[in-house]
Amino acid sequence: MTKFLVSPTCAIFYLLMCTSAEAHHSFAATYDLDRELEVEGVISEFVFKNPHMIISLETTNTDGSVTNWMVEGEAATRYRHAGWNSETFKPGDRIRVSGSGTHDGSPMIYIEEVHLLNPITGDVFATINHNTNLQEVLGGQSEGLDASTAMRTIPLHLENGDPNFTGAWVENRVTSAKPPWARDPDLPYNETGAAVQASWDVANDPQIFCDPAGLVRKSGFTPHPLQIVQYADRIVFNYEEYSGERVVYLGSEIPAASTKSHMGDSVARYEEDSLIIETVNLLSNPVSLHGGYYSDQASVTEIYTRTDDPLYGSQVTTVMTLTDPGYLTEPWAISRTKVYADGYELTETQCQVPLRERGPAISVPKS
Repeated sequence: MTKFLVSPTCAIFYLLMCTSAEAHHSFAATYDLDRELEVEGVISEFVFKNPHMIISLETTNTDGSVTNWMVEGEAATRYRHAGWNSETFKPGDRIRVSGSGTHDGSPMIYIEEVHLLNPITGDVFATINHNTNLQEVLGGQSEGLDASTAMRTIPLHLENGDPNFTGAWVENRVTSAKPPWARDPDLPYNETGAAVQASWDVANDPQIFCDPAGLVRKSGFTPHPLQIVQYADRIVFNYEEYSGERVVYLGSEIPAASTKSHMGDSVARYEEDSLIIETVNLLSNPVSLHGGYYSDQASVTEIYTRTDDPLYGSQVTTVMTLTDPGYLTEPWAISRTKVYADGYELTETQCQVPLRERGPAISVPKS
């Protein structure tokens, strides 16, 4: 088999690349775990954005033709913790990737492991997966692995006395265990809601087709960073995982019934060290890629509370409570705690619809 070279810059980042985590939304619908492939080729484009990092790879087939492959990885945010950025790869870099192929044979592959090539000889000198000890491979501590959890503090209150939420907030990767509802929302359904959940098919997840995410998924369920800016009359939220800006005005009255939308209509107020947001007029949406639909009768209460932790600095804990007489027998709550990240800039989002129009995939025989 023809050997391809990997630039030294690429090789070091391959060592940081493979983390054990489920795909953001379309993995089960698009990829077949039993269909293992391995491809080599030349990078034509590297897209370091959420919800998934994408590498466009040109591979040369035995007949001399070229197949354009889409190599898909986790959200750029995950790789960013390991030191990646938009300059990690460049067009012209040659790589070899193994992973899962698609159900329908489209030339797409989801990264499982990377075979590192000696940049001089082209020989494979390491195979890296999520169980690899990076310090042993690299011979030292990798930079940036825990940058998101370095302690940062900001004042608990603004100058006017309101609790201070302004800044970027990221998941605490050391202390944040995956909550039990992260894989199965397990909402307390009534008979109607149970029937809706029973019909859930991840292949029809709206996010696969880049449809807007609903409020619970975008603001409560996501572990990804968010940015908050406070003004005298409003609070502005920017979300990393699904992108988009949300503006919530301060007031005392719940919005009147009106046209329903994915994010609904909200009103906010401060109480002691907390920010409380009430939202109504929501469209029906799933809470995650595992379903968990709520109806268009749902309302949501969000409580954001500021605290300081002696180890991890300034924190925001969010408790989101979903009340839905249409599908639920009782309210359902989820909670996230995020830490302050000084100078953090949100990763851009560019949703990629599955490339169903592509022809059958051609795999390169393994050596």
